[in-house]
Amino acid sequence: TAVGTLEPVARVLVAAQEEGVVTAVTVREGDRVRVGQVVVELDERQLRAELAQAEASLEEARARWRRVETLRAEGVMAEQDVDAARAADRIAEARLEALRTRLSFTRIQSPVSGVVTARHVEVGDLASPRAALLELATGNGLLLRVPVSELEVVRLAEGDVADITVDALPALRLQGLIARIYPAADSTSRQVTVELAISGAPPAVRLGFLARA
Repeated sequence: TAVGTLEPVARVLVAAQEEGVVTAVTVREGDRVRVGQVVVELDERQLRAELAQAEASLEEARARWRRVETLRAEGVMAEQDVDAARAADRIAEARLEALRTRLSFTRIQSPVSGVVTARHVEVGDLASPRAALLELATGNGLLLRVPVSELEVVRLAEGDVADITVDALPALRLQGLIARIYPAADSTSRQVTVELAISGAPPAVRLGFLARA
């Protein structure tokens, strides 16, 4: 018998890409989310003001570019002034696009479909770039990673079946398949991690439960 903790197939951290004050968190632990769903919103007022300014700047640069084009056609505009007007137009357009992208980052979407397992932010908190806001469990089924002695692991192979019990639900019997056997043993314990894939577990089986294979 080997003992381990039930884990999701994959854990995903939802992080902010833009700094801002959190104005809404639409999910809590245990909620299911779908890919693309907005889960956290940040204060966007400053960015919207900058966006309006950038739109005005682009409009001004584009109008100047049109005037310069007309004057060039008439032969009264130096080529360097034409190049400067063209560059100003492109810079204003790029800045506007950058601000639109930053504004989209204030509505943080779930990158995957899954279940919220942890919530690290509340309304009023200051979200920092790359700081985890939520944790999601995703994938079908569960994983159980257990340590197996080097003397026993040599008799195991991927695809072998293991009987699994859960300490919190002693009457329940599950089966898992060996999905992966790690290539190296721990240098101290001389044990090798074996990863079991479990499918068909009932909702009563929760992540973090202790299980025995």
